[in-house]
Amino acid sequence: MKRLLPVLLLLAAAPLTAAPAPPNFEIIHLDDLDVLTFELADRYGLTPNIRALRARGVNFRLSAVVNAVCAPSRHAFFTGQYSHNNGLWCNTHDCDQGTRGSVDAVDMPRTIFAALEETHAEGYFGKFINASGSDSEAPSGSPRNPTNVFPQFRGERSTWKGTNDPWTYLSYGTQVNSDGAIVQYGMGAADHQTRLLAGLAAAWITQNRGHRPLFAYYAPVAPHSTGDAGQCPPTGTYSDSYCAFSMPDLRDATWNPAAWQAASSMPFYPGLDPSFNAPSPVSAFADKPALDSLDQQRARGLWRSRFLSMIAVDDAVGQIVAAIGPDAWVVLTSDNGFQHGTHRLGNKQTAFRQSVFVPLVIAGPVCVPGQETPCVVPGYRDQLVLNTDIAVTLAEIAGAAMPWADGRSLVPLLRGESLEWRTVALVEHRKATGAGADLLDFSAFDALLVNRPGLQPRLYVEWASGECELYDDAPQLENTCATSPDVPALHARLQALRTCAGQECRDAEQ
Repeated sequence: MKRLLPVLLLLAAAPLTAAPAPPNFEIIHLDDLDVLTFELADRYGLTPNIRALRARGVNFRLSAVVNAVCAPSRHAFFTGQYSHNNGLWCNTHDCDQGTRGSVDAVDMPRTIFAALEETHAEGYFGKFINASGSDSEAPSGSPRNPTNVFPQFRGERSTWKGTNDPWTYLSYGTQVNSDGAIVQYGMGAADHQTRLLAGLAAAWITQNRGHRPLFAYYAPVAPHSTGDAGQCPPTGTYSDSYCAFSMPDLRDATWNPAAWQAASSMPFYPGLDPSFNAPSPVSAFADKPALDSLDQQRARGLWRSRFLSMIAVDDAVGQIVAAIGPDAWVVLTSDNGFQHGTHRLGNKQTAFRQSVFVPLVIAGPVCVPGQETPCVVPGYRDQLVLNTDIAVTLAEIAGAAMPWADGRSLVPLLRGESLEWRTVALVEHRKATGAGADLLDFSAFDALLVNRPGLQPRLYVEWASGECELYDDAPQLENTCATSPDVPALHARLQALRTCAGQECRDAEQ
């Protein structure tokens, strides 16, 4: 004991090394932003703040969503799970094959918000999940009640500024649930949703930065089309999908005249895509007519309006990133892509590359030699990553865990490490119900993405009708499912993923 006493006294006198505080996070979650629009907005100089973020972050060239439509994609992000595990399949309460969707199926205890609620003040600003706050007669604890605030956003310094449906889809006249109080915004110039929500987010960040680690989630509806703008009256035909419009912030015509002019005259690049206006071989798309000259004119108007709306998005990114500070982790991504006449299709919801692949940028502390904590080596990565990976990554960076998740941490890829990675991934879809579903949505399918380094990923699709698709060509025009000898092996891999959970999914993806 005498020999130990000096050692014990020395240990008692030595200062304890405190564990590093969890970092701040900023999520910028856009809607309907496809990779082509993202890249062209940069090329035409519309998004300088996003370009700066990309320069100091990791850009994932093959970032896919596991269910290419708003609510199920966002819930996959929140939970780190495929739809067959998180239980949210479509935008409406009921989906086909007996599945459920919308905000009614949200599993909040199994989200990144639950994983971080003890360590972070959490702030949500903007669109949540379809039907959120949509029913004033709903019980007070229902997520459909416009004053509902989830427990994860009632903590010290946390805040909820979620938009209520259907006002979510208005550029002007947005309704916000502000910590349980309904705030109705007007039609003035300063009420444009993109900058309005960015101002709320930046103010909260500025007020609370330094008190607790922050997890801020900014989710405007842009560049999704909005209900306060349209190019033509509805006709009840598929051509209605080209009548939509994304209402930009009209102040940008004065504030950013060069960008406004560039976006207003943007060439209609989808016309150069071999899949533009080309028929698809499966019956789910058989009733979609070719775009006539009027459809193409309207599609061009929608195309340009989306670029115009990205000008305000870029300003919002600059404002929020400046508020959260250079030491924070920042993620920029989208719910799904968008089809500008791909296979005669507007909208999303398919497994085609324009629908499934989305931008993903993750910026954080830049790695220095010998650094062991999570950091980034800026640049580009070519691994196949999923929106189910993002929350798992953030949880690891924060020192938390999401043991229920199917996704995998991107931390090694952020550091530029070379390691074995997934070679296949699952894409799921179940048709919504209600008005417009028969016109704009598609029947159930499951699809397999197969990464092929240096080539466009392979796409294999099995439809509920029994039809299948297999594309090896980049335009996804030559369906070889009926003749390829690889179909049995692809079917077996798809079967393994359809019911997997957790580690089973990660094993089946290898």
